Amino acid sequence: MGHKIISFDYAIKYLLRDKGGYDIIEAFISAILKNQGYGPVKIVALLDTESNREEMNQKRSLADLIVEDEQKQKYIIEIERQQVTNYAHKACFNTSRLIADQLPSGTDFLSLKKVFHISLLYFKIGKGSLFHGRTVVREVETGEKLSFHIEGPEQRVIDVIDIFPEYIFIAIPDFDDDVQEELDEWLYVLKHAEVRDDFKSDIMKRVADKLSVLHMTKEERDGWINYNKSIETFKDATTLQYELGKVEEKKNIAHKMIQRQTDIETIIEFTDLTRTEVEALIKEVKSPE
Repeated sequence: MGHKIISFDYAIKYLLRDKGGYDIIEAFISAILKNQGYGPVKIVALLDTESNREEMNQKRSLADLIVEDEQKQKYIIEIERQQVTNYAHKACFNTSRLIADQLPSGTDFLSLKKVFHISLLYFKIGKGSLFHGRTVVREVETGEKLSFHIEGPEQRVIDVIDIFPEYIFIAIPDFDDDVQEELDEWLYVLKHAEVRDDFKSDIMKRVADKLSVLHMTKEERDGWINYNKSIETFKDATTLQYELGKVEEKKNIAHKMIQRQTDIETIIEFTDLTRTEVEALIKEVKSPE
């Protein structure tokens, strides 16, 4: 038996409306960072960047946050829900703009905060459900990691790994439901919108209580329903755009093959267009406007 909750991607926005929900988001982010060797973090600010002000269909950001670890080191956390196959390009683009937003004209580059990008993906991307990437720069022959000294009042050594963004992609449908540790509980919640009774993390009872659909007001429930509708609309529009792009690309290839006098059977085989579509393209090529 378990406790049904609202989808966690919606819950992220829902919880950030007041500080009473920060502990759940902090626990989620900390579980992900812990898996990569980092300590727990606390939210210290919500970012209102130029990127964040865009319409929903332009940038599907759930949250851009500044967090702080136990050593008072601050990071930026970017969380996105993505349903498009060019998710990696989109993640790179959005993170780059988030970095640029940190630096108004004349600001010292040393003030840049490291960015952790977390993408919640609702489609399969490979074997496994959790993918992590970081940039490590090494000397080619010795393998020594690149670092440099900063002169001034606070002399310090910086490893370049602490500058470049880190990317975490969670392929939610691919989680195998094998719950062994804290992060697995979060992956289960992401996939099933449910908190199981056997979960051991202290925060999970709070998740079940705070995010229960039954505990929501009518206004909150309406907001959740509208969010789900907008997700489906976006998904349908994205799928249509992708399919139209594929058809257009096939037609362009067919045009070139027709111009080279390729036989119709070969064109059909290589482009997967129908005979009717290819014959129509042949007429276009033979009878230009």
